Amino acid sequence: MTARRSFLLEMKERIASRKTSSGLPMEVTLKIIDGQLRSKKVYSHIARAVKDFSNQSPTKVEIIRETTHVDPATGESVTLPAGKTTVDTQRTLKKAILRRNRSHFAQAKTERTPWTQLPLTLISPHNQFNLYQDSDGNDIELPADTFPETSLVLEILKEEYAANYPGWSPEVSFEDFISGILHWKEGTSTSPSGRHLGIYKSLVTAYLDAGGEFAHATDKDGKTVQEQAEAILRLIHGLASSAAKYGFFLERWRTVINVMIYKKPGCLELDKLRVIHLFEADFNLIVGILFGRRAMYHAADNQLIHKGQYGQPGGECLDVVFSKILHNHMATLTKTAMGQFESDAASCFDRIVMLFAILGFLSFGAPLGPINM
Repeated sequence: MTARRSFLLEMKERIASRKTSSGLPMEVTLKIIDGQLRSKKVYSHIARAVKDFSNQSPTKVEIIRETTHVDPATGESVTLPAGKTTVDTQRTLKKAILRRNRSHFAQAKTERTPWTQLPLTLISPHNQFNLYQDSDGNDIELPADTFPETSLVLEILKEEYAANYPGWSPEVSFEDFISGILHWKEGTSTSPSGRHLGIYKSLVTAYLDAGGEFAHATDKDGKTVQEQAEAILRLIHGLASSAAKYGFFLERWRTVINVMIYKKPGCLELDKLRVIHLFEADFNLIVGILFGRRAMYHAADNQLIHKGQYGQPGGECLDVVFSKILHNHMATLTKTAMGQFESDAASCFDRIVMLFAILGFLSFGAPLGPINM
């Protein structure tokens, strides 16, 4: 018992030395950490008391049954709700969710939307996403009955391609990789393979060695813990950054877990569940650096984002609200007719067609390596 207490005290002192100023005495440092631990414990009690149970894993769902009626006069089919069925066993729940997700995420294809059908699907990695010719050198031409909106979007993409915007670098430095892990909240769920974020955070902690406790003890080969952590991190970074630069992927990156949680308290409908996708941590980090941060700043610096889009560097969520109120007041004071349109499209994120999204990135100068990754 004494040995365990001594070990825990040593661990506590290590954590304290890393999380506070190195110039403070150990007694002061431990008092600061003790205060933080007490605050965290109190907060956890409050969090449990006011916990939002909508974020819990589903234990039962309600499936809306539908019936299809055919109008004998026109021959048109009409689908109407015909009651609800409650599913509450693990086997049937899993089966119902899988069936729903396969249908839900394939809507663009099953409903034969333009960017999932020929000839637009000929635009692919096989022809380097060429908008004019397929991989065999044949011209890509839209059929005569194509929607005018589809033709217009394709022409806009061609114009953006022709603008030849400057691209951004596909390379991710080791420093950016470490910084990304360091600032990532450890409680984030990641990595179906089991290489969860906590492992990466531990390696970074040993590599940075803020407390100085990982640079002394060596193994049989004479390497310190800090050196071993750096070697592992550089190997992980080398694989991930090379995948982004040269356009390949790791086999474990192909496995993604779909986590289902309740979206609204008390709403058990299967179609109202929220879907969270869990990717591998290193893949998620590389995508976040290249397509999240770097692409956004590139688009903002080159004025490629519409002025009506307030979600960009330098903008705040209150800006759009303030702008809307100003427009309303100006229309009222000047007695000017004005119309506003707002669309909260259902499951719009789940229905993104990847080919269309990829072409949008390429038109803004995205490097081909990360796209193929």
